[in-house]
Amino acid sequence: MESLPGEPVVLVVDDDQAILGVLPMFLRNCCVLCANDGQEALAVARGYSGTIDLLITDIDMPGLKGTELAARLIAERPDTRVILMTGSGAENVTLPLLKKPFGADTLMTKMREVLAASVTEK
Repeated sequence: MESLPGEPVVLVVDDDQAILGVLPMFLRNCCVLCANDGQEALAVARGYSGTIDLLITDIDMPGLKGTELAARLIAERPDTRVILMTGSGAENVTLPLLKKPFGADTLMTKMREVLAASVTEK
């Protein structure tokens, strides 16, 4: 598995503890911040003074949904890129999407695409 350039900071958000346990292992060449839900993710982001390069969030969570979290985080940190995850169907989603279950290679490929796009947009 090819690593990402640099050490991107990734905020991973999911109410499923199994996902929060495995994704940091997939992201071993990244600085990983984790949160159990959207409100906690916003608190983590607000408490983190550095750049958050990427938000990886589940769409279906109690309280603040992943799409709402993404919109709020982007409003506060416009340079943050987003990948949404879902185990079910996702209609009308315009952000990059990963269907669960997925492996490390699939995640890293999607991350490279999303982070490369952010570099070319600047």
